[in-house]
Amino acid sequence: MTERDLENELAAVLSGEKPLTELMNISAEQMGFIAELAHLYFQEGRYQEARTLFEGLLSLNQHEPYYSHALGAVFHRMDNSDLALRYYQHALKLDRNRAETWGNMGELLLAQGQGEKALEYLEKAEQLYAGQDPGSTKRQRIQALLRQQRHPLA
Repeated sequence: MTERDLENELAAVLSGEKPLTELMNISAEQMGFIAELAHLYFQEGRYQEARTLFEGLLSLNQHEPYYSHALGAVFHRMDNSDLALRYYQHALKLDRNRAETWGNMGELLLAQGQGEKALEYLEKAEQLYAGQDPGSTKRQRIQALLRQQRHPLA
């Protein structure tokens, strides 16, 4: 690759037209392995390690909504609401049909005392979950939160 080719490739990465993974020849399988490891760290409560890996993944491919969603969840668990909201919003810009992101945003807004806005996000999550397994734990949680918001004394 010539220097000019490299400049063009980097310009495409910087403009968001192309993920850095293509330039660096990192396979989807390798990215998936790192994402699985990051998710495992998250589940184990090792949020700093999860954060580091998900930030690395996002820097390599800013077009993958899961990485932004995952960072939102990490910061949510780390009680950093501002960053959690920012990453959830970015994830929703990339994929408006991710029920889990809508639900997480709703929960976060609810915790911040923004009930009306939270209700909008929770309702959107419920709409998106509608076609999924009715026994889904995530869907049941959203339904319970919606009932609480709609009928606070019930």
